[in-house]
Amino acid sequence: MKNKLLYPIVLGTLLLLSIANIVLFVLLLQVKNQVADGAGQAASAVEQMQAQSLTGPFTVQIAIDKTFDIPIKVSIPVKTTVTVPIVIPVTGEQVSITVPIDTVVPIDTTVHVPVKTSLPVNIKMSDLPIGGILQNLHDWLSKLASSL
Repeated sequence: MKNKLLYPIVLGTLLLLSIANIVLFVLLLQVKNQVADGAGQAASAVEQMQAQSLTGPFTVQIAIDKTFDIPIKVSIPVKTTVTVPIVIPVTGEQVSITVPIDTVVPIDTTVHVPVKTSLPVNIKMSDLPIGGILQNLHDWLSKLASSL
């Protein structure tokens, strides 16, 4: 008599466990598909990040204790004639006199040069040392997405 009662209980338990296993299997398949989609999206995001560039003006004003002095020492020869108008005070008459100029003008000076500059910086992520790491991450995520 006990065997007759035990048989439906065992059969019912077996049926419930089978249904639970099927539900668990379906849930695991859904999780696997979500992980594969997420890995594919992450690989795509890493690929887009590799193509991105950091751009912007990089303005630097360098303060240096030593000044940049450029000495200029040169002699410039001047050879010309100049016509100079002169008014004679007694007669009030204006006379033009030609004056020859033949001289050397020495220039001895120091020019102080300030340094101010703006450098445009355009760096691709793939050119940075992290570029290899990003490529490895992209390859790994792509393999993961295709294997799932």
